[in-house]
Amino acid sequence: MERLRSCGSFVDGPGDYHRARPDGQRVEWRLAFPGEDPAGATLPFLIEDRTPRELRVETTPEIAALAVDRDRPVGCVGVVKVVLGVTDLQESSELFQRAYGWSAPRIWHGRFAAFAGSPVILAAPGSNSSSTSRSLRERLNLFGPSPCGSLIGVEPELSACKRLPVAIETWLDLEVAW
Repeated sequence: MERLRSCGSFVDGPGDYHRARPDGQRVEWRLAFPGEDPAGATLPFLIEDRTPRELRVETTPEIAALAVDRDRPVGCVGVVKVVLGVTDLQESSELFQRAYGWSAPRIWHGRFAAFAGSPVILAAPGSNSSSTSRSLRERLNLFGPSPCGSLIGVEPELSACKRLPVAIETWLDLEVAW
C-alpha cells in the first residue's frame, strides 16, 4: 500500500474485517482498495489473511479427491488469467505499470494488453461493431471497468478437450479452447 501511495495511487484502507463461520470459529483479514474506481473494479483489492487457510476455505471431499487423484479426466489446474474490461487500453495499461511496476504490455489486436509474468489481461472494446466489441461496451456501460472473464488452465492431456466440440486457437501466446 505504501508503494502504491508513493507512486501517486489512491488507496482506501487497510481496514480490519472478520466473520464467524457456522461452527463459531472467527476468521480475520485486512483489506485495502487501490485506485479511484469502485472497490475491486480496475485494480484488484489487496487482502492479508490472518487466519490459516484450512479455517478459511472449506474443502469438500470432491475437491480433495481432485487434488490427489491425478488420473481423473477433469484436469483443471485453476484460473491462470483474469480478463479485465477497460474503456481505455492505453490509460489502464499505464495505471497497471505504475501501480505494480510492470513493464510495458504486449498489445494484441489493438484491444488486449497482456503483462509478462502476470495473471492480468486488459480488454477494451474495439472501434468496430462486432458482437464482441458491442458486448464488452455494453458491459462497461453497466458495470464500469471490472473483471469480464477468466482463462482456466488445464493439463495438456485434458481428455475433456478431446471429447467436447471445442475450437482451439492461439490467443496472446496461449493455446485457448473455446
